[in-house]
Amino acid sequence: MAPKRSLNKNGTDNINRKSLRKNVSDLYHSLMSMRWSDFFVLTICVYIVINLFFGTLYFLLGPEGLSGLVHTNGLDFFEECYFFSVQTFSTIGYGRVSPVGLVQNILVAIEAFTGMLSIAVMSGLLFTKFSRPISKVIFSEVALITSHRGQRCLVFRMANSRLNQIVEATVTVSILMSTKTPEGQYLRVQHDLNLIRSRSLFFTMSWLVAHIIDEKSPLFNKSTEDLDAVDAEIIVSVLGFDETYGQTIHARTSFVAQELVFDKQFVDIISRTDGLLNIDLDKISTVH
Repeated sequence: MAPKRSLNKNGTDNINRKSLRKNVSDLYHSLMSMRWSDFFVLTICVYIVINLFFGTLYFLLGPEGLSGLVHTNGLDFFEECYFFSVQTFSTIGYGRVSPVGLVQNILVAIEAFTGMLSIAVMSGLLFTKFSRPISKVIFSEVALITSHRGQRCLVFRMANSRLNQIVEATVTVSILMSTKTPEGQYLRVQHDLNLIRSRSLFFTMSWLVAHIIDEKSPLFNKSTEDLDAVDAEIIVSVLGFDETYGQTIHARTSFVAQELVFDKQFVDIISRTDGLLNIDLDKISTVH
């Protein structure tokens, strides 16, 4: 059975929201958060559908509404209507086929305006998606409950995989646990975890994040079975300022009970060669 989690490993939420009304802002958010492949497929589909719609209207108005046609019936005529729509939508205007009559010219004007508006919207979305800063912070696949600096700690590792600096980086760690109230309701209760170091002036390499498990910690004397019984999920959030983009970036991940490893240590991933520090990101999750 897959572990219960509200946040996926890649930082996206794992929540299905029902009975919510959609509006224009939701559409914009969906387009902005859409994968690049899905965005281009959607753009191509919208482009084809709009031109099919206007091409069909030209076809229904008949061949007498367009001059310069080579074919005036059947699929060949529809093909000419479709590509005339493409030329009008894109404001290409080769000139061989042109509208005749008031209705056809009004339709051409509407499509030309629709084309300019659509291209402006899609160009704006494309530029915004391209210029939006996306962090490349990677996290270890597991978190450890082990000895660290002589104390029992929860530790995990993260690193900046880009060749830039994240300035004033801060990390926040919380744990979610399911709790049953006296009224019989189940709640997801959040407990903040105090960290040995929660801030880094320059986040350029790796960062070993550690939480001391003392009597005040919600992890104190907890086993994997104990944490799994309450659907425990450790939520990690990183916030910082990307010096390249000049904007704030963030990254998130989570660890569930099955991703906690007891009494192990992370292998060393930093070495020095000819005065330079090297970091092996392929071993960020390797333990011994």
